[in-house]
Amino acid sequence: MRKLDCFWAMVGVWLLAYSGCGGGQDVGYVSGKVTLGGKPLGQGAVVFHNPSKGIVVAAPLGPDGSYTAKTYQLGGLPPGEYLVSISPTGVGSGEMPLVEKPTPGAASSGPAIPPKYLQPTTSGLKTTIKSGKNPPFDINL
Repeated sequence: MRKLDCFWAMVGVWLLAYSGCGGGQDVGYVSGKVTLGGKPLGQGAVVFHNPSKGIVVAAPLGPDGSYTAKTYQLGGLPPGEYLVSISPTGVGSGEMPLVEKPTPGAASSGPAIPPKYLQPTTSGLKTTIKSGKNPPFDINL
């Protein structure tokens, strides 16, 4: 009977360790809208950079300029300080690769994003993501 008790004790320890004893990693939920000259920026992505944690996450823009930031594995972002940039393309959108070559000039059909917003170090955009729901992070270019 002792072997059986030892077995169940080991199973309990394994389950506790596997479950993380508390529900996993903290997550911050953030979304917002990007406008350029008062009009929605309907293509591209908002890119969140956290150099101290080695995180770069791109949140694709919807046609109305809206976005929701999340990693591949989490429903949001790990809490922390983020520098933010705007990408003119949907980098990191999770879309399938192109099967056909793009039509010439198709990428230039959208509005030109001012160059300062293309890099996190020059954009002047930053935000602090806290655990749980965060207020909207709207960006007006």
